Amino acid sequence: MVKALIFDMDGLMVDSEPIWREAEIAVFNEHGLSLTPAECKQTMGLRIDEVVHYWKAKTGLPFNSQKVEESIVEEMRQRLLNEAKPMPGFMELFDEAHGQNLKLSVASSSYPVLIKAVTERFQITHKLDAIVSASECEFGKPHPDVFLKTAKILNIAPIESLVFEDSLNGVIAGKSAQMSVIAVPDEEDFKKPQFSIADETIESLTSFKLSKWLIK
Repeated sequence: MVKALIFDMDGLMVDSEPIWREAEIAVFNEHGLSLTPAECKQTMGLRIDEVVHYWKAKTGLPFNSQKVEESIVEEMRQRLLNEAKPMPGFMELFDEAHGQNLKLSVASSSYPVLIKAVTERFQITHKLDAIVSASECEFGKPHPDVFLKTAKILNIAPIESLVFEDSLNGVIAGKSAQMSVIAVPDEEDFKKPQFSIADETIESLTSFKLSKWLIK
């Protein structure tokens, strides 16, 4: 029986990719690099430090990589606090699970300060039993480290956990941790056969039925 729900953040709880692009464009522009949204898509999936190094190597501009990285993270934090909106169905599912006294947690590859910004924006921080960033783990997804650490904090067995992920790496990580996984890929990835390793694949959290996972 499921005792805990574990949520990825980016693309699952919040549609953060457009906000990332806006933050990158704003900060890079201050350092002499005018990026378009299409150019920002070239670095989707990279960590922000990797994005900064990519554009510095490509353009040869003499900006301080660490300062640019820190500025983008801070810009992103502010935008998440002011603009972040929950993905369809997330708040409804979260509230339903909380009402069922299930343990609730976030296990994300994002920076801790950004996870905090989103949970504060959604006013759910006090309802979470654990917040774990893969940046604080030895290995990132698709390694199961972040999910195993979350289960340990929650004091439950991995098999008692239900993970929600939008990325294939996240799905692989959840299954490698011996957890049940609900995949919620974006429209472009929905029909990829690789997602068949998930226990269930849905187009939106609005169509997820928690009740069937609570049957003993």
